[in-house]
Amino acid sequence: MKPIYQISLLLLIVSLIACKENNNQVKNIEAFTKVYGYVRWFHPSDEAQTIDWNKFAAYGVSRVKEAKSAKALRDTILKLFKPIAPTLKISLEADYYEFDKNALIPEDTDINRCIAWQHFGVKLDDLGSETYKSIRTNRVNVDTKPNKYQIYYVIESEIFKYNNLRLSFNSKCNEGGKVNAFISAGSKLSLFTKPELIHCTEFSNNLWQTNQISTYCGDNTIVMFGVSNRSDAEIFVDDFLLEVQTNNGWQAVKIDNADLNTVSEYNIPKGFLTKSDNLYHTSLVKRDSATNNFCLSIKPFVKNTMFDQYPNVGEVVNKDLPRGLKLTMPIALYGNDETTYPIADKALLDKLEYSLSQPVSKTDEELGAIVITWNVFQHFYPYFNEVSVDWNRELVNTISEYCQTDNKESFVDILRKLTAKLNDGHIRVISEKDNRNNGYLPLTWEKIENKLVVTSVLDKNVMIKTGDIITNINNTDAKKFIEKENIYISAATSGFLKNRSELYSLRRPLNTETTLTIINSNKEESKIKIANTSNLSAIYRSNTNKTKFKGLGDSILYINLSQVNMQEFNNLLPKLKQCKGIIFDLRRYPKCSPEFLSYLIKKNDTVDNWMQIPKYIYPDQKDIVGYDKFGWNITPKEPQLKAPVVFLTRSNAISYSESILGIVKHYKLGLIVGENSAGTNGDVNIFSLPGGYKVYFTGMKVTKLDGTRFHGIGISPDYEVHKTIEGVRVGKDEFMKKAIDVIKHMQQY
Repeated sequence: MKPIYQISLLLLIVSLIACKENNNQVKNIEAFTKVYGYVRWFHPSDEAQTIDWNKFAAYGVSRVKEAKSAKALRDTILKLFKPIAPTLKISLEADYYEFDKNALIPEDTDINRCIAWQHFGVKLDDLGSETYKSIRTNRVNVDTKPNKYQIYYVIESEIFKYNNLRLSFNSKCNEGGKVNAFISAGSKLSLFTKPELIHCTEFSNNLWQTNQISTYCGDNTIVMFGVSNRSDAEIFVDDFLLEVQTNNGWQAVKIDNADLNTVSEYNIPKGFLTKSDNLYHTSLVKRDSATNNFCLSIKPFVKNTMFDQYPNVGEVVNKDLPRGLKLTMPIALYGNDETTYPIADKALLDKLEYSLSQPVSKTDEELGAIVITWNVFQHFYPYFNEVSVDWNRELVNTISEYCQTDNKESFVDILRKLTAKLNDGHIRVISEKDNRNNGYLPLTWEKIENKLVVTSVLDKNVMIKTGDIITNINNTDAKKFIEKENIYISAATSGFLKNRSELYSLRRPLNTETTLTIINSNKEESKIKIANTSNLSAIYRSNTNKTKFKGLGDSILYINLSQVNMQEFNNLLPKLKQCKGIIFDLRRYPKCSPEFLSYLIKKNDTVDNWMQIPKYIYPDQKDIVGYDKFGWNITPKEPQLKAPVVFLTRSNAISYSESILGIVKHYKLGLIVGENSAGTNGDVNIFSLPGGYKVYFTGMKVTKLDGTRFHGIGISPDYEVHKTIEGVRVGKDEFMKKAIDVIKHMQQY
């Protein structure tokens, strides 16, 4: 028996050694992950801006993961980051280290500007929303592009309605300069929140020249006009003349300081407005040497900061790392136009860039993607206070599971499982390599009355009908089969989680077969095989109600907000004014502008703080320095619609839909019929990963208009309605029926 005990003991020892080595590997990658995030987004050196950070994540993992000791790990990390962050210090736990701030003070007194990171949300790459920005102070940054609408004038008059307008002005440009002029009529909401949609006309004359642009006002009484500079050269404008065409011909409209000659030099003319987030130009009145008249100059310059708060030179972050390591890193450096100080070793930087150009293994590439994903959320996800998650533990678990398993899951599912813990309905992980997106069952199903029910059939040749009940899918209980998707779905509410799991459970590789056990309306059971011949677009089309509007009898008008645009809505106003009940359908993502709410709201919408973009200057979301807060600022508009109003919604109502519902709920613009919304709102941010993956997430914080929590709660209906099996079988829209009943009840009071 003795040899058996010896073999068992040997196996145990081998197992313990392997376990320890794997544990050290996980800790090595965890340590690198944290240093990566601190340096990439908070160390402001010029050298750190030159490298490909996606490649660096994969390369760094390949270098650190086999470090045998804490000292070896420290040395490897320092060697990795020295070419881009020479002031980074990593010390062993036993070594006391006090950062020498004198090392940041250059001998050259010209190197005296403070260079530090400011994040407005965060700008991750060119895929993301233009709402978010990341800059370094005192630097020309990628995100500080010329503002599209530099200086503008807003004027309101009833005379504009259904008339043409023309704007004349004089302009000239220095070499390479371009004047972009615009004029547009609309609501305050459309003009101020969507300025990028206003068409510009470009003028590039080098001598003074008179220019003219025009527009038609429609039923609008508010006009915005102005000029912007998208070039790197100075431009000049003067002598604005706004005219409206009436039955009496063209008439001039009064503009304050139109000729600029009564304005003090080096000031912005009274009555004109500039964008507060302007980082690249200044608009000032100055005297033109050729004409000796005052004119408006728009000249490029670099603004030092995006907002007032930023770290000062000498501020450092001190962080504990795995394996007993400690990080100390300055988050502000001195610099001038050419460099930040201290200057890194150019030879080391060249060597690093060469290393990054070399191929890495698929494993290191995927571990690098985990490194980046975890860091983006660690430093910039705005809802950690609303989500119960130990994000550090999720990093360790994800690395550990990835390193220990044979990767039976697709990597996109590993990323989906990690991000699912964040409960953000906007989160999506996309990869062109995920062939499941190529095939879907040619039907849709939903859990109704605790059963999985077919709600539409896309292929007439399939022997299945709407209302049939699925009891088994590929020899697995149907409900359990659907719920298997839940661990991969990021959702803020149970209703949205249910909606996504029903959708994603339809995915299969194209042209494979799925076996379904079905019980029909006669309670007859059968088993059929269905080829996965559909696709996601077809699934969405099958659930799209293409009806734009229709009368429902009793003078009730139905409007599908996912199909009607603002112009079509305006054309319906005469009917809406006469009808005795209105049903707005928000069960799909709306197409109509929120301007339609102007005809329902009775007083000015003054809540301007329910959308909030965080301002970060420190890592780990510590000491957030504030939020840029705003709202929609909707104002009443004629004709005011006085008929009873109902909004239809479902659990998949997300983002823009919820903004509309929030306004409706707060100002009591109508009653809401249906299901609780998705509880996820705010502009989506996007980042890309090694291996061709893209991740979407919510980049800003949104509250209800009364200031209370919105995320994970959403908008609750006044009358809750769910589908029934019988309703599906007979084709009854139970949401619509309830809405009509509610309208009729409201008509009685």
